[in-house]
Amino acid sequence: MIPVTNDGGVRKSVVTKAEGSTRPGLGSRVWLWYTLRLQDDSVLESCQETDAAAEHRRRPFSFRIGSKTVIRGLELAVMSMSVGEASEFVLEPDYAFGQRGKGHVIPPDAAVKLDIRLLKTEGGDQTQNLMAMSPQERFQLALTLKEAGNEKFKCTDYAAAAECYEQALNAVSYVRMHVQDQDSYYASAKNDAEVDHKVDMEGVVIPDEDVQQLRLACLNNLALCNFKEGDHAQAEEIASKALSIDPENAKGFFYRGRARYASGKFSEARDDLREAAQRNPDNKGIRLELDRVEKKLSAQSHQERRVYGAMFSGRA
Repeated sequence: MIPVTNDGGVRKSVVTKAEGSTRPGLGSRVWLWYTLRLQDDSVLESCQETDAAAEHRRRPFSFRIGSKTVIRGLELAVMSMSVGEASEFVLEPDYAFGQRGKGHVIPPDAAVKLDIRLLKTEGGDQTQNLMAMSPQERFQLALTLKEAGNEKFKCTDYAAAAECYEQALNAVSYVRMHVQDQDSYYASAKNDAEVDHKVDMEGVVIPDEDVQQLRLACLNNLALCNFKEGDHAQAEEIASKALSIDPENAKGFFYRGRARYASGKFSEARDDLREAAQRNPDNKGIRLELDRVEKKLSAQSHQERRVYGAMFSGRA
């Protein structure tokens, strides 16, 4: 399969080649048929024209790219397609339903399969189709989106800032898609349709350190936005992703510690904040948060001792 993202988190195999080259961009509305499956091929969701389970003819599924109404991997998959194309995709957990899964249907940390036929696209910024950009253009777009997020954050528009950071992460995930070993990359294609979808091999390689630093900054900022918006579980998850890039990242420990404290995970919060304080001992904000969680744990321990003491003395 062809890697759609540089980390291989989204991979595709072209089943039917498109006749044209029209692709959606950021803000485009798209219409498609799809089937979502687990790795064992059990069907989770399906929207197909000939769906036997539907009493009437189905309408194609539609969404706007960048609206955050679908999983990230679906947006990336569709942006790699041309109208009329049918492809099969594999989405790793980070691009699907993540560590939490989805209810009782999709287990945590589950990879999923997607069969997609792209029917139509309208509107949007066609110049911001990441698959049509060079690595340098993708990297510059990611930087621009990150700066836009910073400006939104300064205005306390945390939802808009979070959207900018998420779009920046999408853009930067494409930066390293061109492969230095061109022969082995092309050899992985199964057919001519896949070869036509290989990325442009031209251009200067963006240093991996620069890519990872940009990803780290966007993840840290996104975790803070999630926290400000009150989505503490998401803030914890995003901060953990930032720490997977840089385990010495003080901000990652700080943001995850705050999110865990807000979720009532006081011991885990203390551990994170201690790690943050160890890496940035002069930061007053970290020290204040650590003092607060330690006082909370101390009060909790004192209360537990009182309860147990009363139980054994017969006063409970």
